[in-house]
Amino acid sequence: VCCKVLEEEEHVGVLEDLASEDFRVCNLRLVRMNLKQASELSGILQSRAAEAELMAGPVLLIAMERDNGCARLQMALGRRASGAMGGGRGGIGGLVAKFKGQILCTESVAKSSAAIAYCFDAFHDGSFVVNEVSK
Repeated sequence: VCCKVLEEEEHVGVLEDLASEDFRVCNLRLVRMNLKQASELSGILQSRAAEAELMAGPVLLIAMERDNGCARLQMALGRRASGAMGGGRGGIGGLVAKFKGQILCTESVAKSSAAIAYCFDAFHDGSFVVNEVSK
């Protein structure tokens, strides 16, 4: 989940950076959230501070996959020891540096499944989908 309002050309850069690290985008949605949705997604992400960010404007929701994807994103965010796969420039490291504090993600694969189900399967009650792309 990326919470910054992006200009159209920035969406392309985000996708290119993800692709450079072998992430495959499975679904992508640009939405505006109401209080209930922001609260529920914050709970899944275990970040109550995210509620205001999620409601501030359009939110780019990205479902992506790759081998050890959760671990790689956590390393880039500085939540795990990075070893040879640190933040760096370009790729995920570049995204984290550019959108510091704006990127929210789950802590585990199980929580990722819950977030994906919420954002792409059950996220319709009162939502305003600005744009959606899926496979």
